[in-house]
Parts: sequence; C-alpha cells; structure tokens
Amino acid sequence: MTSSTFAAGRYVTVVSDPAAEEYLALIGKRFPTVRFLCAKDAASLSCHIAEADILFAAGFPIEILDKARRLRWFQCSIAGVDSLLPIRDRVGNLIVTNARVMHGEIIADFVMAGTTMMHWDVARIMREQGCKEWHPRQVAPLAERDAWGDRPRFYW
Repeated sequence: MTSSTFAAGRYVTVVSDPAAEEYLALIGKRFPTVRFLCAKDAASLSCHIAEADILFAAGFPIEILDKARRLRWFQCSIAGVDSLLPIRDRVGNLIVTNARVMHGEIIADFVMAGTTMMHWDVARIMREQGCKEWHPRQVAPLAERDAWGDRPRFYW
C-alpha cells in the first residue's frame, strides 16, 4: 500500500500498543496524509475505536467490537489472531491481516534450542539436579541424528 492509496483525512488509523508513539513516528513518515490516533492502553483504545477505520494492534478486548462501527481492517502486529475466534461470526467484512513471517528467524532459533533441550533431556537433568542426583548417560551428538531419531544417516 502506498501513501497515495489514502486520501488525506479519509481514513483514521488507531495504533493500540504500549509503544504506540514509536510506531506512529515510523508509520507517519511513510503515510503523512493518514490521520493516526494513539491508544497506549485499553481506556484510550475505548475512546478512539469508534473513529477507527483501521486498527493496528496485537489484539483488542472482544467487547470493543461493538463500538467499532467504522472498523474495516485489523492489522495484528503479532502472528496469532486466535483471540478473534470467539467473535468470528460477528466480525462481518472486517479484513484481518497479521505479521506471520515477522518472527521467522527468532522462531527458528527457538525450535533449534527446544530440539537440543529435548535431545539432551534437559527436563530429566533438572529433576535430577533438584534431587541432588546425577545419572550420567551417553547421548549421541545431534550431527549424528536425523528427524526420526537414532536411524543412521547415509550420504551418497
């Protein structure tokens, strides 16, 4: 979407986030003709939502939807939009978009760390540590494993 897509004063975007002012500083540079309202907390969101055509937020209280008569687009600043599931029959023509690929590299790191923790059975180590016990065991390096566990890998 470009700045020219928005007519001056035609659409109102509410940015609801504790860091709303930081978002507004960045977004406002790119879309100078759009009217933005800052909602740092639930009370200010409740005040501004009736004016909103667009809502940029991680989520919103479900009851706020009744006040959001002009709302046409909800841009979720996180990947998950499952908070809308209980009201999916009430959202009508609301366009919902999210930031699903935004955390891709971080998720990859998390998955690798989780895989390593499971491989080394860190939960067992923590339990033993809590009991002041130690039961050593041999664990093959991850480089010698594949996704199916202990099967040997073959390279051609």
